[in-house]
Amino acid sequence: MPGATASAPAKAELAAYWKKVGKQALTHLARRPLELVGKALGKPPKAVRKVGSRFWIDGMEGLSGLIEMGAVELHAANVTIDDLERPDMLVFSVTAAGAALRLRTLLQAEGLDSWPMLTGGRELHVMVPIEPDLDAAEALRYSEQLAGRLAKADIDCRYNKPGATAIAAFSPRALPGFPVATPVEWPQLQRGIAPDAFTITKRP
Repeated sequence: MPGATASAPAKAELAAYWKKVGKQALTHLARRPLELVGKALGKPPKAVRKVGSRFWIDGMEGLSGLIEMGAVELHAANVTIDDLERPDMLVFSVTAAGAALRLRTLLQAEGLDSWPMLTGGRELHVMVPIEPDLDAAEALRYSEQLAGRLAKADIDCRYNKPGATAIAAFSPRALPGFPVATPVEWPQLQRGIAPDAFTITKRP
C-alpha cells in the first residue's frame, strides 16, 4: 500500500513532465484502477472517474485532472476496469538485475514476453503481459510457482495479490530528486543502470 508523500514537486513541474510523457504513459495507465499518493488530494474533476475507492482515466484530460487533485505518485492495478477480476499483467519485484535476467529466461520458456521497469527505488520490476484467463488468486499462484522455480533468486510476487497496486510506469516518486518509474530495455539492464537514472527533469 503506498504511503503518504513527504515531499512533492510543484504542480507546474508535474504538468510539464506529464505533457512530455503523457502519450506513452497512457498506454500503461489508461483504464486501470489507480491509487493516488499526494499530501492533500482534492475532489476529482469529471475526467477522473472512480472505481471503488480508486480512480481511473482514459486520456490526457484525466491525467491533467490527477495533477490538479494533487496526485504525485500513481500506483496501478494489474487489471483493467473492463475486467476487474482477471489480471492482464503479472508484476515481479527483484532487487538484482541478475535475478531479473534469469526470470526473463524462465518467462521466455513459458512463452511469455516481459519488460523491465526501474521504479526509482531499490526495487526493479519485471512486467509480464498475460491473457486475462486467470482470476486474481490463480494469477498470484502462477506467479509464485514461476518465482519458486528460480533457486536462490529473491523474487517478490506481492504485487500480484488480489487488489494490490504497484508503482505505475512513468509515475514520479515522492523521493529525493523525484525519480521516475521508467520502462527500459533488457540490454540497458544488462549494461547496468541506476534505479533512479531518470527523474521528472531527466528523461531517456
